[in-house]
Amino acid sequence: MKFLKPGGRLVAVASTQWRERVTKDNEAFCDLLASPGAQVQDIPRGAFKESGTDIPTTLIAFEMPAAATAAQAATAHSPQLRPLVLQAAQQLASF
Repeated sequence: MKFLKPGGRLVAVASTQWRERVTKDNEAFCDLLASPGAQVQDIPRGAFKESGTDIPTTLIAFEMPAAATAAQAATAHSPQLRPLVLQAAQQLASF
């Protein structure tokens, strides 16, 4: 996340494989997703069937705290991201 500016957002669609692997990098990724400012939303299987894939996917959203303090990061971002995640999931479902 070193390339994400303070206050910046990263939203990505990913397979669910990150939940199943057991590696050092994967553990670090899971720790990041457990931090304040991160949201994970399961996308229903078959959402991308028309595009030729039927793998289970997730929508991952992460917002880099605008403030550098851990106390602010721990309280500020998760509630604000939920509408963004839901909106993105609805848009993906309409494809």
